[in-house]
Amino acid sequence: MANYFPISPARAAWNSSITQQWTIQEAKAASGKRRTLCQQSYPAWIFKLKFPSLNSAQVGELMNFYAKMKGKWSSFFYKDYENNHVENVELPKAGGQYYCISNITTMAEPVSEVENVQVFVDGVEITDFTVSKGVITPADPIDPDAVVTATYDYQYLVCFSGDLSVTQVFEDFYTVSITLEVVRE
Repeated sequence: MANYFPISPARAAWNSSITQQWTIQEAKAASGKRRTLCQQSYPAWIFKLKFPSLNSAQVGELMNFYAKMKGKWSSFFYKDYENNHVENVELPKAGGQYYCISNITTMAEPVSEVENVQVFVDGVEITDFTVSKGVITPADPIDPDAVVTATYDYQYLVCFSGDLSVTQVFEDFYTVSITLEVVRE
């Protein structure tokens, strides 16, 4: 059973951030020549979120969720406030299946949790398809020269990265800071 982040991303502060990271191994020779190696296909995405005004019930729900995930141990789905929807995106295909992607960059990055899916073949909507882990499988074969696009909402598979930090500001008024890291299946 999938787990979903319990607090609405709309409650996050505007100064929350998204960071893109690449792990690069670098070697420099005495002459100054540089060699690099990167073994990632996709960047690491890190969401640093601040929730400036949660009540004790919301903090309790978040603390229980953090405990259920055992911190970084388990992954769950997070719907980012801004990067969560694509409109008429052309889908990559393989063997009659079409793969849902995110729009956080111009790179096609796979996503595995989608909802509110609409599929179009050459601009005409089809309704007979299945979706499983971000893969769309039409019931009927589609002409290989057809353009298949889709509109959908998506969520990132993430885990906690670091501690859950809760600060009580007033009675029943808390601020919370967390960091989430995108994980790949």
